[in-house]
Amino acid sequence: FDVLRQTVRKEGVTALYKGIGPTFLSGSPYVGLQMTFYEIFKRNLERANSEGKSSIRKQLEKLSAGAAAGVIAQTLTYPGDTVRRRMQMNGMNGEAKLYTSSWDCCKKLVRKEGFKGLFNGLGANVIRAIPGAAIQFWAF
Repeated sequence: FDVLRQTVRKEGVTALYKGIGPTFLSGSPYVGLQMTFYEIFKRNLERANSEGKSSIRKQLEKLSAGAAAGVIAQTLTYPGDTVRRRMQMNGMNGEAKLYTSSWDCCKKLVRKEGFKGLFNGLGANVIRAIPGAAIQFWAF
């Protein structure tokens, strides 16, 4: 609770919602893309050599389809995560704000770092996404 209290004291109640716009804009597409790609990959894997598959092979196919779907969905929606994180850090601990809005953040980020800047940290995120999405869809 100390972090909550300090955040509100230093930055105000609205600081608890910094980055919520990009979260709304990228969260739903992420889930929709992930579910769509999972179904596509799962169906394609089920069609290939569908006769005589062992239970273990079926489980591996679910894991593979989930991992691939997660990586693709995360990659496509990653710019939203980048902007969200930047907005959450914007003006933290009373520092001067760098961005006036999420759109301003996006424009400045691309201007300063190029389009590639929207994908900073994607590699680490992919490493995290592979087991997470694989297990999520294996259990699904």
